[in-house]
Amino acid sequence: MYIDQDSRKDLPCLTFLLLVPGDDDGVALFKAKAQNGSFGFSVEFYGYAGQFGELASCIRGFPSESKSVVEFTVGATGIGTCMLKFMCIDALGHMGLWVTGESRRTPFPEKKYQHATVALRIEAAAIDRFHAELLALASGISEKAVLYAVEP
Repeated sequence: MYIDQDSRKDLPCLTFLLLVPGDDDGVALFKAKAQNGSFGFSVEFYGYAGQFGELASCIRGFPSESKSVVEFTVGATGIGTCMLKFMCIDALGHMGLWVTGESRRTPFPEKKYQHATVALRIEAAAIDRFHAELLALASGISEKAVLYAVEP
Protein backbone atom coordinates (compact mmCIF):
# COMPACT_ATOMS: atom_id res chain seq x y z
CA MET A 1 0.00 0.00 0.00
CA TYR A 2 1.31 3.46 -0.90
CA ILE A 3 1.03 6.21 1.71
CA ASP A 4 1.77 9.72 0.51
CA GLN A 5 3.62 12.14 2.79
CA ASP A 6 0.52 14.28 3.51
CA SER A 7 -1.46 11.31 4.80
CA ARG A 8 1.41 10.19 7.08
CA LYS A 9 1.09 13.31 9.27
CA ASP A 10 -1.78 11.70 11.23
CA LEU A 11 -0.11 8.31 11.77
CA PRO A 12 1.12 7.36 15.24
CA CYS A 13 4.67 8.62 15.51
CA LEU A 14 7.45 10.38 17.38
CA THR A 15 8.93 13.40 15.61
CA PHE A 16 11.99 15.48 16.47
CA LEU A 17 12.26 18.87 14.73
CA LEU A 18 15.06 21.44 14.72
CA LEU A 19 13.37 24.83 15.32
CA VAL A 20 16.34 27.16 15.80
CA PRO A 21 19.87 26.11 14.77
CA GLY A 22 22.65 26.04 17.33
CA ASP A 23 24.33 29.22 18.50
CA ASP A 24 28.07 29.68 19.14
CA ASP A 25 27.85 27.13 21.98
CA GLY A 26 26.01 24.66 19.76
CA VAL A 27 22.79 24.89 21.80
CA ALA A 28 19.73 24.62 19.54
CA LEU A 29 15.96 24.68 20.05
CA PHE A 30 14.13 21.46 19.19
CA LYS A 31 10.56 20.22 19.33
CA ALA A 32 9.42 16.68 20.10
CA LYS A 33 5.93 15.59 19.07
CA ALA A 34 4.36 12.25 19.93
CA GLN A 35 0.91 10.96 18.98
CA ASN A 36 -0.74 7.57 18.98
CA GLY A 37 -4.16 8.23 17.50
CA SER A 38 -5.95 8.90 20.77
CA PHE A 39 -3.43 11.02 22.67
CA GLY A 40 -0.52 13.26 21.89
CA PHE A 41 1.73 16.11 23.01
CA SER A 42 4.51 18.39 21.86
CA VAL A 43 7.31 19.93 23.89
CA GLU A 44 10.09 22.36 23.03
CA PHE A 45 13.52 21.88 24.55
CA TYR A 46 17.09 23.12 24.23
CA GLY A 47 19.87 20.71 23.50
CA TYR A 48 22.72 19.74 21.22
CA ALA A 49 22.34 18.03 17.85
CA GLY A 50 24.90 15.50 19.07
CA GLN A 51 22.34 14.11 21.51
CA PHE A 52 20.51 12.60 18.55
CA GLY A 53 23.67 10.85 17.41
CA GLU A 54 24.02 9.36 20.90
CA LEU A 55 20.39 8.22 20.77
CA ALA A 56 21.00 6.66 17.35
CA SER A 57 23.94 4.69 18.80
CA CYS A 58 21.77 3.44 21.67
CA ILE A 59 18.99 2.09 19.43
CA ARG A 60 21.17 0.66 16.66
CA GLY A 61 20.19 -2.98 16.18
CA PHE A 62 17.46 -2.77 18.82
CA PRO A 63 16.24 -5.15 20.17
CA SER A 64 19.23 -7.37 20.77
CA GLU A 65 17.29 -9.80 22.99
CA SER A 66 13.73 -10.40 24.19
CA LYS A 67 14.15 -8.29 27.33
CA SER A 68 16.02 -5.37 25.73
CA VAL A 69 15.34 -1.90 27.15
CA VAL A 70 16.89 1.42 26.13
CA GLU A 71 16.18 4.61 28.05
CA PHE A 72 17.35 7.98 26.77
CA THR A 73 16.58 11.64 27.50
CA VAL A 74 17.12 14.65 25.24
CA GLY A 75 16.98 18.17 26.60
CA ALA A 76 17.56 19.05 30.24
CA THR A 77 15.45 19.26 33.39
CA GLY A 78 14.01 22.72 33.83
CA ILE A 79 14.28 23.69 30.17
CA GLY A 80 12.25 20.91 28.59
CA THR A 81 12.95 17.22 28.05
CA CYS A 82 11.78 14.28 26.01
CA MET A 83 12.32 10.96 27.78
CA LEU A 84 12.22 7.74 25.76
CA LYS A 85 11.93 4.16 26.92
CA PHE A 86 12.23 1.57 24.13
CA MET A 87 11.39 -1.98 25.17
CA CYS A 88 11.03 -5.40 23.68
CA ILE A 89 7.77 -6.72 25.11
CA ASP A 90 7.91 -10.41 24.19
CA ALA A 91 10.07 -13.20 22.79
CA LEU A 92 8.72 -12.57 19.27
CA GLY A 93 10.42 -9.15 19.17
CA HIS A 94 7.32 -6.96 19.47
CA MET A 95 8.35 -3.54 20.73
CA GLY A 96 6.90 -0.62 22.58
CA LEU A 97 8.00 2.93 23.27
CA TRP A 98 7.00 5.22 26.10
CA VAL A 99 7.57 8.88 25.19
CA THR A 100 7.32 11.45 27.99
CA GLY A 101 7.54 15.17 27.36
CA GLU A 102 8.28 17.53 30.23
CA SER A 103 7.85 21.28 29.91
CA ARG A 104 9.97 24.10 31.16
CA ARG A 105 9.37 25.10 34.74
CA THR A 106 5.97 26.65 35.41
CA PRO A 107 5.69 30.06 37.07
CA PHE A 108 3.96 28.54 40.10
CA PRO A 109 5.73 28.43 43.47
CA GLU A 110 5.82 24.60 43.52
CA LYS A 111 8.36 24.62 40.67
CA LYS A 112 6.63 21.64 39.06
CA TYR A 113 6.76 20.68 35.41
CA GLN A 114 3.91 19.84 33.09
CA HIS A 115 4.32 16.43 31.50
CA ALA A 116 2.53 13.92 29.30
CA THR A 117 3.29 10.35 28.24
CA VAL A 118 2.34 8.56 25.02
CA ALA A 119 2.64 4.82 24.29
CA LEU A 120 3.62 3.67 20.79
CA ARG A 121 3.91 0.18 19.27
CA ILE A 122 6.92 0.03 16.97
CA GLU A 123 8.64 -2.40 14.60
CA ALA A 124 12.33 -3.15 14.01
CA ALA A 125 12.29 -1.80 10.43
CA ALA A 126 10.93 1.53 11.70
CA ILE A 127 13.75 1.74 14.26
CA ASP A 128 16.30 1.17 11.49
CA ARG A 129 14.83 4.06 9.46
CA PHE A 130 14.65 6.27 12.58
CA HIS A 131 18.30 5.47 13.34
CA ALA A 132 19.32 6.83 9.92
CA GLU A 133 17.16 9.95 10.34
CA LEU A 134 18.62 10.63 13.81
CA LEU A 135 22.14 10.48 12.36
CA ALA A 136 21.11 12.97 9.64
CA LEU A 137 19.61 15.29 12.29
CA ALA A 138 22.73 15.03 14.45
CA SER A 139 25.03 15.89 11.53
CA GLY A 140 22.94 18.83 10.27
CA ILE A 141 21.92 17.10 7.02
CA SER A 142 18.26 17.10 8.06
CA GLU A 143 16.02 19.13 10.37
CA LYS A 144 13.64 16.27 11.17
CA ALA A 145 13.64 12.66 12.38
CA VAL A 146 10.41 10.63 12.53
CA LEU A 147 9.72 7.22 14.06
CA TYR A 148 6.45 5.90 12.60
CA ALA A 149 4.60 3.50 14.86
CA VAL A 150 2.11 0.71 14.21
CA GLU A 151 -1.45 1.92 14.15
CA PRO A 152 -3.41 1.03 17.29
